[in-house]
Amino acid sequence: MSEMGIDAGNNNPLKYRTYFIVATVLLVLAIGALIAVFLLQDDPAVATVNGEKITKSELYEAMYTQVGSNILDDLITRRLIAQEGKKLGLTVSEADIDQEIQRIIDENFNGMQEQFELWYRQ
Repeated sequence: MSEMGIDAGNNNPLKYRTYFIVATVLLVLAIGALIAVFLLQDDPAVATVNGEKITKSELYEAMYTQVGSNILDDLITRRLIAQEGKKLGLTVSEADIDQEIQRIIDENFNGMQEQFELWYRQ
């Protein structure tokens, strides 16, 4: 017998059950942590170059650095215009759009739709 009065050679079921419960809890926590990492990943790869990932945030940062402030300003302006138009109850029909496109062609491309289409495709 050991000093505590428990036979060292005795297979204590309570001891094994405790180990099993602790191991199970640790395993569940580890699996939960892995699942959380994958589910909460907000920065997926948009490309992989020789095994190195380029993340969405890296792409956005590069885009913003190169031309982003102008694009962001344009998006803000468009959003403000759309919100104000909605607030005022303004609508635009297909006929209105066609008429404006024709005005642009007439004023900027001497009425030549082919020239406008070439410019538009660029």
